[in-house]
Amino acid sequence: MTQIKASIKIIESLRTKVVSPDLRSSYFATAQSTYSLYIDILMSLHQQNPNAGYDKTA
Repeated sequence: MTQIKASIKIIESLRTKVVSPDLRSSYFATAQSTYSLYIDILMSLHQQNPNAGYDKTA
């Protein structure tokens, strides 16, 4: 979980440095699988522990 959070932090940092809106959008599209993986992990954790708030984080 720590690694995926670090990856998302890097993705966000790089995304904000791209000046062109078109390039920013294109970059974000290539990084979207990381966000999908994070959401999948959170939802799996939610199934294991429904009261922990993982669904809200997702």
